[in-house]
Amino acid sequence: MAVATKGIFSPTSEQVLQKGLSAMTRACDALTARNSELEEELESLSNQLARSKEKLLVETSERE
Repeated sequence: MAVATKGIFSPTSEQVLQKGLSAMTRACDALTARNSELEEELESLSNQLARSKEKLLVETSERE
């Protein structure tokens, strides 16, 4: 009959859950930071697009 024994290096269920929660927290923080970066990039690209459209309109009106 096999008996499961806990060794001194076996993590408890609480330790496993703590490590999992910690990893999930770090992942969430990383995703939040990346989301902020992407929002800034989107704003920058939107501004660049607006300037390009304006420049195109000016160039088009100058040709006419």
